[in-house]
Amino acid sequence: MEINKKENLIAAGFQIGTVQELLELSDEEMAAIENKIQEHNRNKINKKYTREYDIKSGILLDADSLLNDQEHNEILSND
Repeated sequence: MEINKKENLIAAGFQIGTVQELLELSDEEMAAIENKIQEHNRNKINKKYTREYDIKSGILLDADSLLNDQEHNEILSND
């Protein structure tokens, strides 16, 4: 943040801080949130690169759609 902008906000009565301070989170809670965000981003990237093209039908399928219901449920229950 620009110094002038920060000074103006403080002068107007605003407080500058972190999400952790605002929500009064412990270090452990903050670490858990950061891990979840990283996991989400990894899953999003992996999903982007795990798509397959079904040549017969001409349909783009993601990896989950290639599984039958039982296989899909087994994977979900292991997580």
